[in-house]
Amino acid sequence: MSKIAPGDVVLAFSRAHVVEQALVAAHRKGVPFRVVVVDGAPHNEGRAMLDSLLGAGVRCTYAHLHAVSYLMPEESKVLLGAASMHANGTLFSRAGSSLVAMAANEHGKPGARAPPTPPHPAHTSAPRPPTPSRTAAARRAQCSCAARRTSSPSACCSTRSASTSW
Repeated sequence: MSKIAPGDVVLAFSRAHVVEQALVAAHRKGVPFRVVVVDGAPHNEGRAMLDSLLGAGVRCTYAHLHAVSYLMPEESKVLLGAASMHANGTLFSRAGSSLVAMAANEHGKPGARAPPTPPHPAHTSAPRPPTPSRTAAARRAQCSCAARRTSSPSACCSTRSASTSW
C-alpha cells in the first residue's frame, strides 16, 4: 500500500481481508511500520488478523475497542474494512467501525475504508437454507390457480397441503 509511510503507526479495526493484504504487501516492500489491531466483541475477529500479521512478520499490538480513544493520539493512520457498499455510496461495516471512525475524526487522523471484496476463505460458510416463509412464497408464485389472487394464502392449492404455518 503506497499510503503507508516509514514510521507509521496504523490502526486496523477487526479483520478485513483487503486491509490485511495491504498491510502484508507494505511489509513485503520493506516499509517499516507498526500496526495496532483493535478488536471488538462478540466475534473478536481481530485476533485472527493479529495472528496472520504476526505470521507475516508485521510488528503488531492488540487492543480492545474500549481503548480506541486512548490509543488514537499515537496512531498516524486508520484503516477500516467495509462489509458492503451500496449504490448511493453508503458503506456498511462491523459493529464498532463508526466509533473508530469518530475517534479518528476527533483526533484529526487520516483514515481509509477498504472496499468490500469476496469473503476471506476462513470466513466462508454454507449457503443459507430457505426459510419456510420463502419456500411458501415460492410455491405461491408458481401456483396458477385463481385462489392465489385472494388475500388468504391458505386458499391457494399449493399451500393447502404445506406444513408451513401462517
